[in-house]
Amino acid sequence: MHQPYTINQSYQQSRHRGRVLAAIQKVFAVFYHNKFKKNMPENLELPGEWKYASEVGFVRIKLRRIVLVRIIFYIFMGCALTSNAFGEDPIQLQLDAFYAEYDAIVANPTIPKYIELDRKLRAFFSEDVWEFSPKLEWKDRFKYANERTRAFGIIPGKFYMALEYTEILLVKAHEMNPHSKYREYTLFSQIMGIRPEGGLGQMPNIKVAYQYAKEFPNGPFIPDVYRIIASFHKDLFMIVRGLSEGKRDYMYDYCFKPYVERRPYEEQMAQNKRIALRYYGKFKKELDAGAKRPRWFRDSIIDELNAGTVEAWSFCGD
Repeated sequence: MHQPYTINQSYQQSRHRGRVLAAIQKVFAVFYHNKFKKNMPENLELPGEWKYASEVGFVRIKLRRIVLVRIIFYIFMGCALTSNAFGEDPIQLQLDAFYAEYDAIVANPTIPKYIELDRKLRAFFSEDVWEFSPKLEWKDRFKYANERTRAFGIIPGKFYMALEYTEILLVKAHEMNPHSKYREYTLFSQIMGIRPEGGLGQMPNIKVAYQYAKEFPNGPFIPDVYRIIASFHKDLFMIVRGLSEGKRDYMYDYCFKPYVERRPYEEQMAQNKRIALRYYGKFKKELDAGAKRPRWFRDSIIDELNAGTVEAWSFCGD
């Protein structure tokens, strides 16, 4: 297990970087001094400070073999330390810190503690994964995700995500007391539940989504709730559109069948389009007010839905 990053380690890295810079400065000093001497007339009088520098031996540095070896060594050490070659992987260190905090919560669980760790995990994923340092790529998903990370909700990702958060911590908090004073946080976990690895068959509990919007119109997760409601009805619009064209697949049979009614398809399509557009409008207002835009969300989805040509799925598929 990696040890937490300490101030002393930071100080040691700073010292190594300082030595690297000093060595490089020596190299340039010698290079430019020799270049200056080569082009200098023999009878040219040097300024006083140059004479003094020559006398104390600062400019006329003779790079002996041992000096070169030391320079190469310090450059290697500096590069290695700054590139985390010796195990100082910030992603792994952060995951270790998350696990330590989760382990402490399990020993003495409270709803606020679960909510706070959930907030930290969401912040961890708030940036695009490739903006982490060092670069985190999709192929790294099994490098960091394991049984220990799964305990607090980090699993291998899908599509462009190397890692994903299952939101299990809010589920645990809600299970402790569904009607606590923190319900505006914990109720959100009941919409999607614990997200499955791979995402296949994932569906929202649409009744709970509407319930959240009614109870907490200014709740911390209201932008996500608006987006979920809109996306659900957009998907249902596409399902009914397919049925009207004689198309039926596993997404209807396994996910959306309970939501298709016994009335004309045209009426259902119009209704689901109307609801989806209304909640996308609410979601857009939240974005304009400063809510975080999901990386994959495109404004063109709304235009395509208006035109009836939308093809982008949000739920059920992998």
